[in-house]
Amino acid sequence: MRILFPIYRFNWYRTLAPVVDEALRRGHEVVCLHNHSPGNYRSNQPSERMFPRFRHGSPEVLIYRTERELDYQMVRDHSPFDAIVSIDLPLRRWLDGEAWKKRTARYCAVTTTDTLKRLYDRTAVESVDLFAVRSEWERESTVLNHTENLSSLAERARKAGRDGGLTLSFVEPRLGREWDSATVAEFRSRCRICGYPLLDAAALIDSRTVRERWGLDPAQPVVGLWSTSAAGRGPMADWDHLFGERRWWRFRAKSIRAYGWDGRRHPFINEEKVVRAVREFAHRNGALLLVKLRHYQDADTVFGRLADAVVEEDSFYPHSALELAAVSDLMVGAGTSGTPEAVWMGSPVLDWVTPGSQRELRNEALRFGEGMWDWPGVVHSVSGEGLPEMLAEQTLDFFRLNEAARHDYQLRYCGPTGGGFAANVVDALEDSFAPSGQSGDRALSEGPTG
Repeated sequence: MRILFPIYRFNWYRTLAPVVDEALRRGHEVVCLHNHSPGNYRSNQPSERMFPRFRHGSPEVLIYRTERELDYQMVRDHSPFDAIVSIDLPLRRWLDGEAWKKRTARYCAVTTTDTLKRLYDRTAVESVDLFAVRSEWERESTVLNHTENLSSLAERARKAGRDGGLTLSFVEPRLGREWDSATVAEFRSRCRICGYPLLDAAALIDSRTVRERWGLDPAQPVVGLWSTSAAGRGPMADWDHLFGERRWWRFRAKSIRAYGWDGRRHPFINEEKVVRAVREFAHRNGALLLVKLRHYQDADTVFGRLADAVVEEDSFYPHSALELAAVSDLMVGAGTSGTPEAVWMGSPVLDWVTPGSQRELRNEALRFGEGMWDWPGVVHSVSGEGLPEMLAEQTLDFFRLNEAARHDYQLRYCGPTGGGFAANVVDALEDSFAPSGQSGDRALSEGPTG
Protein backbone atom coordinates (compact mmCIF):
# COMPACT_ATOMS: atom_id res chain seq x y z
CA MET A 1 0.00 0.00 0.00
CA ARG A 2 1.23 3.51 -0.81
CA ILE A 3 0.21 5.91 1.96
CA LEU A 4 0.41 9.71 2.01
CA PHE A 5 0.73 11.57 5.33
CA PRO A 6 0.11 15.33 4.87
CA ILE A 7 2.06 17.25 7.51
CA TYR A 8 0.55 20.74 7.28
CA ARG A 9 2.32 21.72 10.51
CA PHE A 10 5.51 20.02 11.54
CA ASN A 11 4.26 19.38 15.06
CA TRP A 12 1.63 17.04 13.57
CA TYR A 13 4.38 14.44 13.73
CA ARG A 14 3.76 14.23 17.49
CA THR A 15 0.59 12.28 16.67
CA LEU A 16 1.36 10.80 13.26
CA ALA A 17 4.99 9.65 13.68
CA PRO A 18 4.02 6.38 15.45
CA VAL A 19 1.59 5.60 12.59
CA VAL A 20 4.27 6.37 9.99
CA ASP A 21 6.69 4.10 11.85
CA GLU A 22 4.18 1.26 12.05
CA ALA A 23 3.35 1.54 8.34
CA LEU A 24 7.08 1.42 7.53
CA ARG A 25 7.47 -1.62 9.76
CA ARG A 26 4.83 -3.46 7.76
CA GLY A 27 6.53 -2.66 4.48
CA HIS A 28 4.09 -0.08 3.14
CA GLU A 29 5.37 2.73 0.92
CA VAL A 30 5.11 5.88 3.01
CA VAL A 31 5.23 9.46 1.70
CA CYS A 32 5.19 12.52 3.97
CA LEU A 33 4.04 15.83 2.49
CA HIS A 34 5.70 18.86 4.13
CA ASN A 35 4.35 22.40 4.16
CA HIS A 36 6.98 24.87 2.87
CA SER A 37 4.42 27.60 2.19
CA PRO A 38 5.19 31.11 3.51
CA GLY A 39 1.91 31.12 5.43
CA ASN A 40 3.00 28.27 7.71
CA TYR A 41 3.92 29.21 11.29
CA ARG A 42 7.63 29.91 11.56
CA SER A 43 7.82 27.50 14.49
CA ASN A 44 6.08 24.82 12.43
CA GLN A 45 8.17 25.00 9.28
CA PRO A 46 9.80 21.71 8.22
CA SER A 47 13.05 21.19 10.09
CA GLU A 48 15.77 18.63 9.47
CA ARG A 49 16.65 18.79 13.18
CA MET A 50 13.06 18.03 14.22
CA PHE A 51 12.40 15.35 11.60
CA PRO A 52 11.50 12.16 13.53
CA ARG A 53 14.01 9.34 13.77
CA PHE A 54 11.90 6.39 12.72
CA ARG A 55 12.82 2.93 13.90
CA HIS A 56 11.73 1.05 10.80
CA GLY A 57 13.07 3.01 7.84
CA SER A 58 12.58 6.40 6.23
CA PRO A 59 9.58 7.75 4.35
CA GLU A 60 9.79 9.55 1.04
CA VAL A 61 9.32 13.30 1.48
CA LEU A 62 7.42 15.64 -0.86
CA ILE A 63 6.86 19.35 -0.34
CA TYR A 64 4.31 21.95 -1.35
CA ARG A 65 4.65 25.73 -1.38
CA THR A 66 1.22 26.87 -2.56
CA GLU A 67 -2.41 25.87 -2.12
CA ARG A 68 -2.44 24.78 -5.74
CA GLU A 69 0.45 22.37 -5.12
CA LEU A 70 -1.31 21.04 -2.01
CA ASP A 71 -4.53 20.52 -3.93
CA TYR A 72 -2.67 18.67 -6.68
CA GLN A 73 -1.13 16.22 -4.21
CA MET A 74 -4.34 15.66 -2.24
CA VAL A 75 -7.05 15.73 -4.93
CA ARG A 76 -6.35 13.97 -8.20
CA ASP A 77 -8.64 11.91 -10.41
CA HIS A 78 -6.12 9.06 -10.35
CA SER A 79 -4.07 9.47 -7.21
CA PRO A 80 -0.74 7.62 -6.95
CA PHE A 81 -1.66 6.89 -3.32
CA ASP A 82 -3.90 4.15 -2.00
CA ALA A 83 -4.62 6.02 1.24
CA ILE A 84 -4.26 9.45 2.82
CA VAL A 85 -3.81 9.52 6.61
CA SER A 86 -4.21 12.89 8.35
CA ILE A 87 -5.22 14.40 11.67
CA ASP A 88 -7.33 16.91 9.74
CA LEU A 89 -10.53 16.55 7.73
CA PRO A 90 -10.59 17.12 3.97
CA LEU A 91 -10.77 20.83 3.17
CA ARG A 92 -14.21 22.10 2.18
CA ARG A 93 -13.00 23.44 -1.15
CA TRP A 94 -12.07 19.87 -2.11
CA LEU A 95 -15.48 18.47 -1.24
CA ASP A 96 -17.21 20.95 -3.53
CA GLY A 97 -15.16 19.88 -6.56
CA GLU A 98 -15.67 17.05 -9.03
CA ALA A 99 -12.13 15.71 -8.57
CA TRP A 100 -12.85 14.72 -4.98
CA LYS A 101 -15.82 12.62 -6.03
CA LYS A 102 -13.57 10.71 -8.45
CA ARG A 103 -10.71 10.19 -6.04
CA THR A 104 -9.23 6.74 -5.73
CA ALA A 105 -7.32 7.19 -2.44
CA ARG A 106 -9.11 6.29 0.81
CA TYR A 107 -9.07 9.04 3.43
CA CYS A 108 -8.34 8.16 7.07
CA ALA A 109 -8.67 10.78 9.83
CA VAL A 110 -6.72 10.04 13.02
CA THR A 111 -8.79 12.12 15.39
CA THR A 112 -7.45 14.59 17.94
CA THR A 113 -9.31 17.11 20.09
CA ASP A 114 -9.34 19.49 17.09
CA THR A 115 -10.27 17.09 14.30
CA LEU A 116 -14.00 16.54 14.73
CA LYS A 117 -15.08 20.16 15.09
CA ARG A 118 -15.73 20.63 11.37
CA LEU A 119 -18.05 17.67 10.79
CA TYR A 120 -20.89 20.02 10.01
CA ASP A 121 -23.00 17.86 7.69
CA ARG A 122 -23.42 14.55 5.89
CA THR A 123 -21.03 15.64 3.13
CA ALA A 124 -18.23 16.12 5.65
CA VAL A 125 -18.91 12.74 7.26
CA GLU A 126 -18.88 10.95 3.92
CA SER A 127 -15.63 12.66 2.88
CA VAL A 128 -13.75 10.44 5.37
CA ASP A 129 -13.62 6.70 4.74
CA LEU A 130 -12.22 5.86 8.17
CA PHE A 131 -12.32 7.76 11.46
CA ALA A 132 -9.67 6.33 13.80
CA VAL A 133 -11.15 7.57 17.08
CA ARG A 134 -9.59 7.25 20.52
CA SER A 135 -12.47 5.68 22.37
CA GLU A 136 -16.17 4.98 22.46
CA TRP A 137 -16.55 8.19 24.46
CA GLU A 138 -14.93 10.24 21.67
CA ARG A 139 -17.25 8.68 19.09
CA GLU A 140 -20.40 9.17 21.14
CA SER A 141 -19.53 12.65 22.40
CA THR A 142 -19.11 13.65 18.74
CA VAL A 143 -22.57 12.29 17.96
CA LEU A 144 -23.99 14.27 20.88
CA ASN A 145 -22.26 17.45 19.70
CA HIS A 146 -23.88 17.17 16.28
CA THR A 147 -27.39 16.05 17.21
CA GLU A 148 -28.38 18.32 20.10
CA ASN A 149 -29.92 21.73 19.50
CA LEU A 150 -27.22 24.27 20.35
CA SER A 151 -29.29 27.46 20.01
CA SER A 152 -29.38 28.17 23.75
CA LEU A 153 -25.65 27.49 24.06
CA ALA A 154 -24.96 29.91 21.22
CA GLU A 155 -27.06 32.56 22.93
CA ARG A 156 -25.19 32.10 26.23
CA ALA A 157 -21.88 32.36 24.38
CA ARG A 158 -23.01 35.61 22.72
CA LYS A 159 -23.98 37.06 26.11
CA ALA A 160 -20.46 36.29 27.36
CA GLY A 161 -19.07 38.71 24.77
CA ARG A 162 -15.47 38.17 23.75
CA ASP A 163 -15.08 35.52 26.44
CA GLY A 164 -17.65 33.41 24.61
CA GLY A 165 -16.11 33.95 21.19
CA LEU A 166 -14.19 30.68 21.04
CA THR A 167 -17.26 28.64 21.98
CA LEU A 168 -19.36 30.55 19.47
CA SER A 169 -16.87 29.76 16.70
CA PHE A 170 -17.42 26.05 17.39
CA VAL A 171 -21.20 26.25 17.67
CA GLU A 172 -22.45 28.69 15.03
CA PRO A 173 -21.50 26.56 11.98
CA ARG A 174 -23.55 23.66 13.41
CA LEU A 175 -26.77 25.61 13.97
CA GLY A 176 -29.52 24.30 11.73
CA ARG A 177 -27.28 21.48 10.51
CA GLU A 178 -28.00 18.92 13.21
CA TRP A 179 -27.44 15.33 12.15
CA ASP A 180 -30.40 13.07 11.46
CA SER A 181 -30.40 9.38 12.39
CA ALA A 182 -29.04 8.36 8.98
CA THR A 183 -26.02 10.67 9.35
CA VAL A 184 -25.37 9.36 12.86
CA ALA A 185 -25.44 5.79 11.55
CA GLU A 186 -23.12 6.74 8.68
CA PHE A 187 -20.62 8.33 11.07
CA ARG A 188 -20.60 5.38 13.44
CA SER A 189 -20.14 2.95 10.56
CA ARG A 190 -16.97 4.77 9.53
CA CYS A 191 -15.46 4.85 13.04
CA ARG A 192 -12.91 2.42 14.44
CA ILE A 193 -11.84 2.66 18.07
CA CYS A 194 -8.04 2.71 17.89
CA GLY A 195 -6.72 4.80 20.79
CA TYR A 196 -4.37 7.78 20.60
CA PRO A 197 -1.21 6.95 18.56
CA LEU A 198 0.83 9.75 20.12
CA LEU A 199 0.97 7.69 23.32
CA ASP A 200 2.84 4.85 21.62
CA ALA A 201 5.90 7.08 21.75
CA ALA A 202 5.98 6.43 25.50
CA ALA A 203 7.82 3.19 24.68
CA LEU A 204 10.74 5.30 23.38
CA ILE A 205 11.16 7.24 26.63
CA ASP A 206 13.54 6.27 29.40
CA SER A 207 13.03 8.74 32.24
CA ARG A 208 16.59 8.26 33.51
CA THR A 209 17.99 9.17 30.10
CA VAL A 210 15.72 12.21 29.87
CA ARG A 211 16.88 13.40 33.29
CA GLU A 212 20.51 13.00 32.26
CA ARG A 213 19.93 14.91 29.01
CA TRP A 214 18.23 17.75 30.86
CA GLY A 215 20.82 17.80 33.66
CA LEU A 216 18.37 16.80 36.41
CA ASP A 217 19.28 15.13 39.67
CA PRO A 218 17.98 11.54 39.35
CA ALA A 219 16.47 11.68 42.83
CA GLN A 220 14.97 15.18 42.81
CA PRO A 221 11.19 15.53 42.33
CA VAL A 222 9.92 17.54 39.36
CA VAL A 223 6.83 19.70 38.98
CA GLY A 224 5.98 20.29 35.33
CA LEU A 225 3.98 23.32 34.23
CA TRP A 226 2.29 23.87 30.85
CA SER A 227 2.45 27.55 29.90
CA THR A 228 -0.78 29.33 28.98
CA SER A 229 -1.58 30.78 25.59
CA ALA A 230 -1.86 34.31 26.99
CA ALA A 231 1.95 34.42 27.18
CA GLY A 232 2.70 34.45 23.50
CA ARG A 233 0.31 35.52 20.80
CA GLY A 234 -2.96 37.28 20.10
CA PRO A 235 -5.39 36.42 22.86
CA MET A 236 -9.04 36.33 21.78
CA ALA A 237 -10.95 36.87 25.00
CA ASP A 238 -11.09 39.70 27.52
CA TRP A 239 -9.90 37.43 30.31
CA ASP A 240 -6.86 36.46 28.25
CA HIS A 241 -5.84 40.11 28.26
CA LEU A 242 -6.45 40.35 31.99
CA PHE A 243 -4.59 37.17 32.80
CA GLY A 244 -1.47 38.43 31.08
CA GLU A 245 -1.50 41.79 32.92
CA ARG A 246 1.14 42.09 35.66
CA ARG A 247 0.22 45.49 37.17
CA TRP A 248 -2.87 45.54 39.42
CA TRP A 249 -4.01 49.03 38.44
CA ARG A 250 -3.89 48.20 34.72
CA PHE A 251 -5.62 44.90 35.49
CA ARG A 252 -8.42 46.78 37.26
CA ALA A 253 -8.73 49.39 34.48
CA LYS A 254 -8.91 46.68 31.80
CA SER A 255 -11.41 44.73 33.87
CA ILE A 256 -13.75 47.72 34.23
CA ARG A 257 -13.36 48.61 30.55
CA ALA A 258 -14.28 45.05 29.51
CA TYR A 259 -16.97 44.23 32.08
CA GLY A 260 -18.25 47.58 33.34
CA TRP A 261 -18.66 48.07 37.08
CA ASP A 262 -18.79 44.29 37.54
CA GLY A 263 -15.07 44.36 36.74
CA ARG A 264 -14.38 45.94 40.15
CA ARG A 265 -15.17 42.60 41.80
CA HIS A 266 -12.86 40.43 39.71
CA PRO A 267 -10.00 38.96 41.75
CA PHE A 268 -6.53 40.13 40.80
CA ILE A 269 -5.10 36.86 39.54
CA ASN A 270 -2.69 36.62 36.65
CA GLU A 271 -0.05 34.41 35.10
CA GLU A 272 2.68 35.68 37.39
CA LYS A 273 0.75 34.91 40.58
CA VAL A 274 -0.02 31.39 39.34
CA VAL A 275 3.56 30.66 38.29
CA ARG A 276 4.99 32.02 41.54
CA ALA A 277 2.57 29.88 43.56
CA VAL A 278 3.57 26.77 41.60
CA ARG A 279 7.26 27.63 41.95
CA GLU A 280 6.96 28.13 45.73
CA PHE A 281 5.08 24.84 46.04
CA ALA A 282 7.74 22.99 44.03
CA HIS A 283 10.64 24.39 46.05
CA ARG A 284 8.90 23.80 49.37
CA ASN A 285 8.61 20.14 48.34
CA GLY A 286 12.25 19.96 47.25
CA ALA A 287 11.24 19.83 43.58
CA LEU A 288 12.39 21.62 40.45
CA LEU A 289 9.92 23.62 38.37
CA LEU A 290 10.14 22.75 34.67
CA VAL A 291 7.97 24.71 32.24
CA LYS A 292 6.83 23.42 28.85
CA LEU A 293 6.61 26.36 26.47
CA ARG A 294 4.27 26.36 23.50
CA HIS A 295 5.81 26.15 20.05
CA TYR A 296 5.33 29.86 19.36
CA GLN A 297 6.77 31.04 22.70
CA ASP A 298 10.30 31.72 23.87
CA ALA A 299 11.80 31.79 27.33
CA ASP A 300 11.38 35.57 27.70
CA THR A 301 8.01 35.29 29.45
CA VAL A 302 7.02 35.06 33.08
CA PHE A 303 6.99 31.29 32.60
CA GLY A 304 10.58 31.19 31.43
CA ARG A 305 11.85 33.71 33.96
CA LEU A 306 10.40 31.93 37.00
CA ALA A 307 11.15 28.35 35.93
CA ASP A 308 14.20 26.42 37.05
CA ALA A 309 14.38 25.19 33.45
CA VAL A 310 12.26 25.36 30.32
CA VAL A 311 11.35 22.58 27.91
CA GLU A 312 10.82 23.67 24.33
CA GLU A 313 9.89 21.78 21.16
CA ASP A 314 13.02 19.64 21.14
CA SER A 315 11.44 16.47 19.74
CA PHE A 316 8.20 15.31 18.15
CA TYR A 317 8.87 11.55 18.39
CA PRO A 318 8.62 11.22 21.31
CA HIS A 319 7.17 14.66 21.94
CA SER A 320 8.95 16.86 24.48
CA ALA A 321 5.74 17.27 26.53
CA LEU A 322 5.49 13.49 26.85
CA GLU A 323 9.09 13.39 28.09
CA LEU A 324 8.34 16.09 30.65
CA ALA A 325 5.35 14.13 31.97
CA ALA A 326 7.55 11.02 32.20
CA VAL A 327 9.88 12.72 34.72
CA SER A 328 7.26 14.79 36.58
CA ASP A 329 5.70 13.99 39.92
CA LEU A 330 2.92 16.48 39.13
CA MET A 331 1.86 18.38 36.01
CA VAL A 332 0.06 21.73 36.34
CA GLY A 333 -1.90 23.55 33.66
CA ALA A 334 -5.12 25.23 32.58
CA GLY A 335 -7.41 23.13 30.41
CA THR A 336 -4.65 21.68 28.27
CA SER A 337 -5.27 18.85 25.82
CA GLY A 338 -2.00 17.35 27.08
CA THR A 339 -3.71 16.26 30.30
CA PRO A 340 -4.50 12.69 29.10
CA GLU A 341 -0.90 12.36 27.91
CA ALA A 342 0.40 13.21 31.37
CA VAL A 343 -1.98 10.75 33.04
CA TRP A 344 -0.90 8.03 30.59
CA MET A 345 2.72 8.67 31.59
CA GLY A 346 1.83 8.27 35.27
CA SER A 347 1.75 11.91 36.34
CA PRO A 348 -1.20 13.33 38.30
CA VAL A 349 -2.45 16.70 37.10
CA LEU A 350 -3.49 19.89 38.87
CA ASP A 351 -5.73 21.92 36.59
CA TRP A 352 -6.70 25.49 37.28
CA VAL A 353 -9.66 27.26 35.74
CA THR A 354 -8.77 30.70 34.48
CA PRO A 355 -11.39 33.21 35.71
CA GLY A 356 -13.82 34.14 32.94
CA SER A 357 -12.60 31.34 30.67
CA GLN A 358 -16.19 30.08 30.20
CA ARG A 359 -14.96 26.50 30.34
CA GLU A 360 -18.45 25.15 31.00
CA LEU A 361 -19.56 26.60 27.66
CA ARG A 362 -16.60 25.09 25.85
CA ASN A 363 -17.27 21.68 27.38
CA GLU A 364 -20.85 21.81 26.11
CA ALA A 365 -19.60 22.74 22.64
CA LEU A 366 -16.96 20.00 22.68
CA ARG A 367 -18.36 17.21 24.84
CA PHE A 368 -15.21 15.09 24.62
CA GLY A 369 -13.61 17.40 27.20
CA GLU A 370 -16.22 16.79 29.89
CA GLY A 371 -14.39 15.39 32.93
CA MET A 372 -10.98 15.63 31.29
CA TRP A 373 -9.85 18.36 33.70
CA ASP A 374 -11.73 17.26 36.81
CA TRP A 375 -11.44 13.54 37.61
CA PRO A 376 -11.07 12.69 41.32
CA GLY A 377 -7.93 10.71 42.06
CA VAL A 378 -6.34 11.69 38.74
CA VAL A 379 -6.91 15.35 37.80
CA HIS A 380 -7.53 17.89 40.56
CA SER A 381 -9.41 21.05 39.60
CA VAL A 382 -9.17 24.43 41.30
CA SER A 383 -10.05 28.00 40.39
CA GLY A 384 -7.21 30.26 39.36
CA GLU A 385 -7.74 32.49 42.38
CA GLY A 386 -7.88 29.46 44.67
CA LEU A 387 -4.71 27.85 43.37
CA PRO A 388 -2.15 29.77 45.49
CA GLU A 389 -4.01 28.97 48.73
CA MET A 390 -4.46 25.29 47.79
CA LEU A 391 -0.79 24.83 46.96
CA ALA A 392 0.27 26.58 50.16
CA GLU A 393 -1.61 23.93 52.15
CA GLN A 394 -0.68 20.74 50.25
CA THR A 395 2.33 18.54 49.57
CA LEU A 396 3.20 16.42 46.54
CA ASP A 397 1.82 13.35 48.30
CA PHE A 398 -1.66 14.87 48.20
CA PHE A 399 -1.74 14.51 44.41
CA ARG A 400 -0.78 10.84 44.28
CA LEU A 401 -2.64 8.91 41.55
CA ASN A 402 -5.48 6.55 42.35
CA GLU A 403 -4.81 3.67 39.95
CA ALA A 404 -8.45 2.56 39.65
CA ALA A 405 -9.51 6.10 38.75
CA ARG A 406 -6.58 6.37 36.35
CA HIS A 407 -7.73 3.18 34.58
CA ASP A 408 -11.20 4.63 33.97
CA TYR A 409 -9.78 7.98 32.86
CA GLN A 410 -7.46 6.35 30.34
CA LEU A 411 -10.22 4.23 28.90
CA ARG A 412 -12.26 7.37 28.21
CA TYR A 413 -9.59 9.75 26.91
CA CYS A 414 -6.65 7.60 25.76
CA GLY A 415 -7.82 4.30 24.31
CA PRO A 416 -8.08 0.52 24.67
CA THR A 417 -5.93 -1.69 26.86
CA GLY A 418 -2.30 -2.33 26.05
CA GLY A 419 -1.30 0.57 23.83
CA GLY A 420 -0.34 -0.37 20.29
CA PHE A 421 -2.59 2.42 19.07
CA ALA A 422 -0.67 3.08 15.84
CA ALA A 423 -0.95 -0.63 15.04
CA ASN A 424 -4.71 -0.37 15.57
CA VAL A 425 -4.86 2.47 13.04
CA VAL A 426 -2.89 0.56 10.41
CA ASP A 427 -4.96 -2.57 11.14
CA ALA A 428 -8.14 -0.60 10.50
CA LEU A 429 -6.71 0.92 7.32
CA GLU A 430 -5.63 -2.48 5.99
CA ASP A 431 -9.01 -3.98 6.88
CA SER A 432 -10.77 -1.24 4.92
CA PHE A 433 -9.11 -2.57 1.75
CA ALA A 434 -10.09 -6.19 2.41
CA PRO A 435 -12.97 -7.64 0.36
CA SER A 436 -16.33 -7.44 2.07
CA GLY A 437 -16.61 -10.06 4.79
CA GLN A 438 -12.88 -10.84 4.70
CA SER A 439 -11.42 -8.12 6.91
CA GLY A 440 -9.29 -9.12 9.85
CA ASP A 441 -11.99 -7.61 12.08
CA ARG A 442 -9.37 -7.45 14.81
CA ALA A 443 -10.97 -7.13 18.23
CA LEU A 444 -9.65 -4.43 20.54
CA SER A 445 -9.66 -4.94 24.31
CA GLU A 446 -11.54 -2.65 26.62
CA GLY A 447 -9.39 -1.41 29.46
CA PRO A 448 -6.22 0.71 29.09
CA THR A 449 -2.77 0.31 30.52
CA GLY A 450 0.02 2.82 30.47
